[in-house]
Amino acid sequence: MKLPSLSYQIDGNGQNIVLLHGFLESPNMWKSFINHINGALRTINIQIPNHNPNGELVYLNSLSQQADLIHQTLSKLQVDNPIFIGHSLGGYLALAYAEKYSEQMAGLVLVNSTCFADNEERKEQRTRAIQLVEKHPEALVQMAIKNLFPKASLERHKIEINKLISDAKKLPIPGIQSCLMSMRDRKDRTEVLRHFDKNKLFIYGKDDPLIPIESSKNAIRESKCPSIGLSAGHMAWLEDKDTLQKVLLEFIRQTL
Repeated sequence: MKLPSLSYQIDGNGQNIVLLHGFLESPNMWKSFINHINGALRTINIQIPNHNPNGELVYLNSLSQQADLIHQTLSKLQVDNPIFIGHSLGGYLALAYAEKYSEQMAGLVLVNSTCFADNEERKEQRTRAIQLVEKHPEALVQMAIKNLFPKASLERHKIEINKLISDAKKLPIPGIQSCLMSMRDRKDRTEVLRHFDKNKLFIYGKDDPLIPIESSKNAIRESKCPSIGLSAGHMAWLEDKDTLQKVLLEFIRQTL
């Protein structure tokens, strides 16, 4: 199968940093971090598979295929030894990439993500969402995005949340369904994270409504991954932006 091409934006110079956004998000989520870096690092900000609002010729239903497509893109750009930073689904993708290409990576950061597979209840929720988005796409998108935030954040970040919803409504339904399938069917990659022998970090939200703190702590313990908890829900890049940026820059400094 011929893999489609991915959109990306490259900024700055120096150590390569690959940025992978999450489900129903866009590369725009990394804008503040890129501006904060101010060109001191070379960021490769990728629009992850199945997220092209203009539609795609091929939709990929597995994280492994999606990781191959990211690898194809980075190889074409001759990106050497990058640090991967993935948010949520972007973290799942970074782990799928590490499973195949860890020797080509300098470091790995999971932000509001996990190495665990979905449990049966979560798989059933994904299956229902795959069916619902066909009939009621706007309702599904609105519900999915609002569920990423604890109640206290919904009003505080109302403008940004409405923009996220508006942008996500432009995504193609088959792309959303492919993402849901790939998340539902992903395998446990705890051992991938445990055996990743470069610098790594597990960043979790203490108030994450999607990934309970006990689940994050179990994943951290089983993968033996260094970790840090932020005062945020599932969207630390918005809810605790300044702390996240400091943590990421310190990680990069330690990795260089």
